[in-house]
Order: sequence, then structure tokens, then C-alpha cells
Amino acid sequence: MLALGALLAAGAVSLVAATLQGTIGFGYGLVAVPICALIDPRLAPVPQLIVTIPLSIVMAAREWRHVDLRQVAVILAGSVPGAVAGAALLRVADARLLQLAIAVIIGLGVVLMASGRRVERTRRAVFAAGFASGGMGLVSSVGGPPLALVYRDAQGAQLRANLSAVFLVGNVMVVGIRAGIGALATSDLVAAAYLFPGLALGFVASRWLTPRVEGARLRTAVLAVSAVSAVMLFWRAW
Repeated sequence: MLALGALLAAGAVSLVAATLQGTIGFGYGLVAVPICALIDPRLAPVPQLIVTIPLSIVMAAREWRHVDLRQVAVILAGSVPGAVAGAALLRVADARLLQLAIAVIIGLGVVLMASGRRVERTRRAVFAAGFASGGMGLVSSVGGPPLALVYRDAQGAQLRANLSAVFLVGNVMVVGIRAGIGALATSDLVAAAYLFPGLALGFVASRWLTPRVEGARLRTAVLAVSAVSAVMLFWRAW
């Protein structure tokens, strides 16, 4: 049985993480997984996968007019072979070295974007971002930055809508696979239920923030969260 203090702390973390993802389109797992794991290992990472499904649904529904189904399809088409490649790498390479490599790659991407370098969202670039996201997500549970960096110059609604659609499909697949192979425990569902109220409050708070985090502020936030993800991956692997 989880202690009341641990549940309250995890709920507060869920609120902050959901506010972040609801505002800029990604970051829930980046914030919630490592902190909740420190509070109690039973609180991560599967409960975060479960609760981000309803979060992705309400985010996509909130800005459904901005979902580009063609680009979402291209991202998903890239993420599947990317996940397969990530799984293959895990079989032959050291997980710690892979996480260090991913941290370096994300860091270089942040530096390039911060320098003013623009990435045109061609089908090839979007596919490559999906591939990188699938591989990085499987290896390190951090798959948002490659997609967010490609959409850095997009309007906030477009970034949030497309990433939410991608995360929804991806997380449903992962949770379904876990359930099918018996890797989804009742305790994961219980922990997710305790995280849900904080998530709901965070989503409501993000509705107030989204109009205020647009343009240059949104681009700065995307770069900052991506940089933090690189630092956290480096620290976790080191």
C-alpha cells in the first residue's frame, strides 16, 4: 500500500507535469517519471503511460482543428521502425551508452535550433523525427524532443495537436502490448488513478497558459524542456 504522503507528492508532480504538457505539447513523462520513481518505484513508469492516454485525448480534442492527419501518419510510420531499431540496439549495446548518445543528440539538436537554424517540415524530416522519437522513446522513455524540435516554429495549437495525436496512438499501443504480455499490473492502474486528479487540474491550468505561451515564448519553452531532457538523460546514464 502506498503511503498517503507519497500519493500526495505524486499528485502534485502530476499536476506540474500535465500543466507543462498541456501548455507546450510534451514533457509529462520527462517530469513525472524520474520524480515519481524517486518518491516510490511503484509510481513509475507505467502509470504515466496510462494517464497520458486520457491527457492526449483531451488535448487532441481541444485543438482537433489543427491536427494534420497526413503528418501524424508520417510520424507514426517512422516511429514503428524507429522503435524496432531501438529494441535491436538494446540487445547489442549498453543501455547506459545509448542514453548518453541520445542525450548528446538531443543537446546538439537544441544547439542547432537555438542558433537560429530552421528545419523545414518536409515529409522526410517529419519521418526522420518520428524514427528518432520511436527509437529514443523505447530506449530512454524520452521521445518528445525530436518531434518538438521539428515543430519548433509551428503555432502552439499545431504542435500540441499533432504531438497529442502521436502520443495517443503510441501510448495505447504500448499499454496494449504490456497488457497482452502480462506486464500491466493492477498496482499500475491504482497508481494511475491516484495521479489522475493532479493531471486533470494540470490540464485545466494549461488552458489559461496556452494563449500566453506562444511564438517566441513557446520556442524558448520547447528548447528549454528539450535541453532539460538531455541533461536528465545524461545524469541518469552517468
